[in-house]
Amino acid sequence: MKLKLFFTALCMLVLTACKSQNTPDLAYYQLKGAVKTLMQGNDTIQFDTNGTITSVNGKDLFALENPYREMNEEEGSFIDIAKWTRNEQGQIAKIALLESEDEITWENGKVAYVTGEGEGMNYKISYTYDEEGNLIELTEAFWGYYDGAADEAEVYKTTFRILEKDASGNWIKRERTSNDYTSEETRTIIYY
Repeated sequence: MKLKLFFTALCMLVLTACKSQNTPDLAYYQLKGAVKTLMQGNDTIQFDTNGTITSVNGKDLFALENPYREMNEEEGSFIDIAKWTRNEQGQIAKIALLESEDEITWENGKVAYVTGEGEGMNYKISYTYDEEGNLIELTEAFWGYYDGAADEAEVYKTTFRILEKDASGNWIKRERTSNDYTSEETRTIIYY
């Protein structure tokens, strides 16, 4: 009987630890809990039991030596495969493509902004969260240089409103509004 109670208590402790798990990789995708798989847009992201990304669309992007381009046979087009790099805190710090590189800045365990340069433009994407840590706004600024001076930045705002959450508190359906156009985004989350 004591052994049974011990194992029950141990299982409860493990489940509680998994449920409250939050890692930089989970935070990058605004997830919490014991996430195994995230399917969002055209991407499938796999996590191990520690909440660390193991693959994105079947590829270990952290193990790549360089970014590259490959043919997407289904769509008959090329897709760029990025190389991801972590900082000393284990957070995703850079995402390098063939023609651009995003640098990611973290504050308080969340992505604060992304900066980069690509196709003759500089950009900064700033993230705003609510008190629960949900993304509520993206502000994107783009600018180029002409005769050594920066052009005036073009600024675009996108707002998000959560419509539905799962039992772990992760959004699975949200509304996205940008330039007076509103759409719904959904994602599927599989847990351990």
